[in-house]
Amino acid sequence: MIDELQKRSELRRKAILTERQQQKQIQESNKNPEENAELFTKNFSKQTKLIEEAVSKKETFLSSTLKLKTDYLNNIDSEIKKLITLLSESTLFIPRYDQQTSQRKIESFIEIHQNLRSELIPKKRFKFKSRKKISTNSQKKVKQTEKEKEITNQNGKTNQIKKNNSTQNAENTENSISFKNLANEEKILNREQCLDRDIFLSNLKNCKLIIPVLLSSLKIDRIYDSVICVGPVKGSIHLESCENCVLFLASQQIRIHNANNCKFYLYASSSPIIETSSKVGFSPYTFSYPNLQNDLLKCNFDKSSNQWDNVKDFNWLRSSKSPNWYIIEENEREQKILEK
Repeated sequence: MIDELQKRSELRRKAILTERQQQKQIQESNKNPEENAELFTKNFSKQTKLIEEAVSKKETFLSSTLKLKTDYLNNIDSEIKKLITLLSESTLFIPRYDQQTSQRKIESFIEIHQNLRSELIPKKRFKFKSRKKISTNSQKKVKQTEKEKEITNQNGKTNQIKKNNSTQNAENTENSISFKNLANEEKILNREQCLDRDIFLSNLKNCKLIIPVLLSSLKIDRIYDSVICVGPVKGSIHLESCENCVLFLASQQIRIHNANNCKFYLYASSSPIIETSSKVGFSPYTFSYPNLQNDLLKCNFDKSSNQWDNVKDFNWLRSSKSPNWYIIEENEREQKILEK
């Protein structure tokens, strides 16, 4: 118990020390550009070492309580956010090469943090419930269906066979569900099907997909002219290639790459990151369903600390606001409410 209190005290002490260093940097920001560049390099290096030292102490937390592990991970996340802010506030006077190098360093820390979370707080393994014994005739039908699915055409592509249930084109693994190659469909997924699972959405066109449940992680790839509504995500959300879509997302970390003419309604614990994107609008998270508040509490999400509008554009390394994103006007904002 004493060891745990000492660890928590040490984490708080380092957080306070880092905050003081940031304040000192702001006070010295009126120096000439060369001095500012030197100051950035010095502070970035210090912050980098601080994060690396914290990461190196991973072994000491392997057998700690869940509370202590969470504090440890949150502390690293907080230090990474400070690094992002430091780079964002310094782009006016540091060389472009240094900007890109620093950006890559931040990206590597974000990945390390996600790996740490997976190792220290592993996801619960999903177990399938036992099923009743299937009759011989039913087994034959299942085998026949499986054979039909494996038939490929001359180009080596598997012929798609439509299903009539809610898992159409979904590829399920032990803790993940994938929805791929859907067009002109509307789906509302149930809680039992998706609770605390990893969700992967790929190649959706003109679809409406509603997932009113707490998720473990979410990856989105190639969606067009679609509406996506999801409950809180414990881990991160990664989005690649999105056009003419409306998305309601809530997560600790949200990264958006190659999005065009899309609207994002977000809850984000840290600054949303966009890359190679244009005409993307942002607004607070306005998706609602009966169990939403409980799911938000399980993720420790506090709406008062939502950073939906603190967007970082990694392709706009200037002090002025990026022209690639905008705030959605209040009279133009949408709201999605699921009654049941």
